[in-house]
Amino acid sequence: MKKALIILALGVLSANVSAKEGEYWYVGLDILNTKVKHSNKLNLVASDGTPYTEQIKNLSKETSFGLNIGRQVPLSSNLACALEFEYINFGSYSGTQDLVVNNIPYESNAIGVDLTTFNLNLKPKYYVPGMGLYLGALIGVGGYRMEFSQASTSSGSTTGFNYGLELGYAVSPVFDVSLGYRAAVASFEVANVKDDYEMDITSFYFGGKYKF
Repeated sequence: MKKALIILALGVLSANVSAKEGEYWYVGLDILNTKVKHSNKLNLVASDGTPYTEQIKNLSKETSFGLNIGRQVPLSSNLACALEFEYINFGSYSGTQDLVVNNIPYESNAIGVDLTTFNLNLKPKYYVPGMGLYLGALIGVGGYRMEFSQASTSSGSTTGFNYGLELGYAVSPVFDVSLGYRAAVASFEVANVKDDYEMDITSFYFGGKYKF
């Protein structure tokens, strides 16, 4: 009986050690270089009844940051998957709000756009045996918010989807670095505007994660 208890205790201890090595929490920081594009034209009508289109163009590229926390679990000796919650401040973008009447450019005004998001992501990873490298993918859903610098244009919130690819390297048992590309698509409903603002958001990023 005593021998069986010792074996059981060793088994539990071994399982705990194995779980600690294979499963972990992490916190991370990403630095992103992001491009935003307004991909559709808004069909509007002026107060005098004249139809016109509006589109935000020439948005600047911006460097921004994201914070994340997640938990990773092993699926096999080389495969793992993480569930991650993140916040990204994509930054403030300057561009032009171009108005077109009867296919003729009518007016162009400077405009600023701020974008932020909270995402819940699933991140499967494949670890290259014996090299410390991994190849990862990203798919997730989140809440996106867009705010304009012009007081006449309302802010908007929506649900959007994001996806991407990542290459990472384990610098140490508790720290990883990564490079990646990600994209998101979000359609914003804005007050007093019939059509949605369809925004394409693409980023290259560099990040680090501390595991615990």
